[in-house]
Amino acid sequence: MADTTGHLYPTEPLKCWGEAKQIREDYYNNFKNAHEKGGLRWAGGAWSFDAVPYGLGDDIYPLTGEPYGASIAFKKDFSVRCQEAAEKAGYARDLCSYMRNYWGSILLDEYAFGGPFPKPDFMWQDHICCSHAKWYQNACELEGGDVPLYGIDVGAGPCPPFAPKMYEHRVRYVADQLLDSIEWMESYFAVSKIGAVPVEKGMRQLFFMLTFVSIGIITDCAATSAFSVSMFRDGGQSIRM
Repeated sequence: MADTTGHLYPTEPLKCWGEAKQIREDYYNNFKNAHEKGGLRWAGGAWSFDAVPYGLGDDIYPLTGEPYGASIAFKKDFSVRCQEAAEKAGYARDLCSYMRNYWGSILLDEYAFGGPFPKPDFMWQDHICCSHAKWYQNACELEGGDVPLYGIDVGAGPCPPFAPKMYEHRVRYVADQLLDSIEWMESYFAVSKIGAVPVEKGMRQLFFMLTFVSIGIITDCAATSAFSVSMFRDGGQSIRM
């Protein structure tokens, strides 16, 4: 039942919060236990062209960097130790705190969800801010330098409505890199299917549909809670959200 006490508008907590927390826990445990499941660990950012890595199969288990860094921040004592480890290793305090939490977790060899930090099998990241690709280049070095790494520059300039139109050469600039990355993946792993593309399309359509359906409901949900469950992907589990 919606609680209107003390609020200008009716508010209502997320009904799926309990399930969302379980999916989130499963997500991080799946990355940790990927090898026991016969799968691969993929490290990369929360915003990504998911369909390409998922072309490797259904047993790809990702760890998205920014939400993982935020999860560390929730555990304040652990976050302090991660930040101190990063600073001791020579990284400046004014670098992205998510990134320093992530690096610190590697340096300490401690995973926020128990055990040692699970070493990724490959790192595949799009460069959407000034540090994203460099984040994983450095993470690769901290892991010993033997983790396959591929970065994609998506700095193609503004798109509508901030540009008159979607320019073909800008789309081609990104698309060509994605096609090259598929060849790169094939040099390391067996690409099993292209079926991930329609799955990705369906998930995005569902997400926007749910957004419009929910637009008239003001939920009593802080931004930190929303980020806790919104920025992860794990095949069909994302659709369940």
